[in-house]
Amino acid sequence: MSLKNYAVPIPKERISFKKSRNPKARYVYYVTRRYRNKNGTPTCDETLIGKEDPDQLGWMIPNKNYALFFPEPEETRPLIPSTKT
Repeated sequence: MSLKNYAVPIPKERISFKKSRNPKARYVYYVTRRYRNKNGTPTCDETLIGKEDPDQLGWMIPNKNYALFFPEPEETRPLIPSTKT
């Protein structure tokens, strides 16, 4: 299923966020592995699965990696075009 023009709910587990240049939007990462490095510091491996939709709280715009971890999304919504004047 192609989710190019759709938003999906942000998964509840194994998710982390990182800032983007736009202060209203964040990148959504899926944590693939958690471990401690040789110094004993908690570390994790992550894969980018999309970008948080600033117009719809709790929703994200998925990328190709999203389908690897979540082949059947629970729900989808069409993207709301932003109206900038």
